[in-house]
Amino acid sequence: TVDLPATRKATDVIKQREALASALAVDEVQLIVERVRGSGGHAGRVALWVADADPYAGPPSRTPLLDVSPWDAWRPAPFGRDARARRIALPLVWTSLLIGAIPRQGKTFAARLAAAGLILDPFTRLYVADFKAGKDWDAAARVAHRFMSGDESDYVLNLRDWLVELVAEVQGRYRRMRDLDDATCPESKITPAMSRDPMLNMPITAVVIDEVQVPLED
Repeated sequence: TVDLPATRKATDVIKQREALASALAVDEVQLIVERVRGSGGHAGRVALWVADADPYAGPPSRTPLLDVSPWDAWRPAPFGRDARARRIALPLVWTSLLIGAIPRQGKTFAARLAAAGLILDPFTRLYVADFKAGKDWDAAARVAHRFMSGDESDYVLNLRDWLVELVAEVQGRYRRMRDLDDATCPESKITPAMSRDPMLNMPITAVVIDEVQVPLED
């Protein structure tokens, strides 16, 4: 942990992580630079962590989701670990996720890992559109509210219809929320209890689109 000279900011050091790794003669994946926050931190205090070797060179970690049944989608789902082996959790509610990378870097795998936290919750409603037209998402077809796999224009039109349906669903929920008391529906926002009440019919709803560029370019 380093206290910088007066007027020097931790954010400036973080921006220069690559240059700092060069000065330390390590690959930048071996260096983590973070601002120390909270009661023990300030804008000029930075924490440095340096690994002796590439921390990502080992075998991949098993996701904890393999050992749970079911999972509460209101809880952040385990999404991976950083170089220090600290768990990275991904909030599933109120989150939009766009995954991009060059081919064969695990985009679909990462998307399935995020979707697993939703699939394992029996109270969620899933729309899964696989424009890769492969078999990566076939297992989700057994639990999805809507599912399709293909890359022809008819599938793009189906996706458009899904989105029209979802917009109407959102608007309808807001209208129905007006009739609920504040104890049941505070601040006109859905709660865990509301999402699991079959009488209200307002489950957590997630849309998963693989190879989203296919419909966007059509």
